[in-house]
Amino acid sequence: MNILIACESPRILFLIRLLDTKEHRISLVSNNRELGFMIEETYGIPVVIGDATCTAVLEQAAIDHFDLVMTLGENDAENLVICELAKKEFHVKKAAALVNNPDNVSFFTQNGVDHCISEAELFSSIVKKESISDSITKFLPARDPDILVKEIVVGTKSKALNKKIWEIPFQKQSLAACIFRDGKAFIPHGNTECREGDRLIIIADQDTIEETITLFC
Repeated sequence: MNILIACESPRILFLIRLLDTKEHRISLVSNNRELGFMIEETYGIPVVIGDATCTAVLEQAAIDHFDLVMTLGENDAENLVICELAKKEFHVKKAAALVNNPDNVSFFTQNGVDHCISEAELFSSIVKKESISDSITKFLPARDPDILVKEIVVGTKSKALNKKIWEIPFQKQSLAACIFRDGKAFIPHGNTECREGDRLIIIADQDTIEETITLFC
């Protein structure tokens, strides 16, 4: 995949380390001249020094040759401008942005940003998940090793994908107690449909837990 990243923060170093530069073609646009030169020298990827909100700078980076544009700036307005330019002016297929203020996520989505990453929402969802798991555990018999609480993620190859809860052949001693979706948690009912990326809290006894997990994995 061809990926263009706009970032002025050293945090970009961690992302580049995770991305396989042999598998992906990666380029960087940054106003941080020192950081840009260091990344270019260390990782051998093309770097354009300049303001990514400027059309001429994006043209210099040959943005129209990329499949995905990612912007990791600290200013939400600038991140949105970069994504809008990428998609509307240069017709890049996908745009992803770091959204510092979680209140802006819906606005980014409405304006065509395909993937919004909100650190605040991520941490909030972790707190909610742990809180719900703790609450569920409190209702279980103390130290009972026969009753287990597990989290399962519905993937693209999951047998439960796009199926309603009533269509999933749960064992008598198992149930789906909670679903996390789009940063929110809710109690599922029979007509609740399992979607890709859903995180389910499953309660089952020791004899049925493995079979229950295979229904979703």
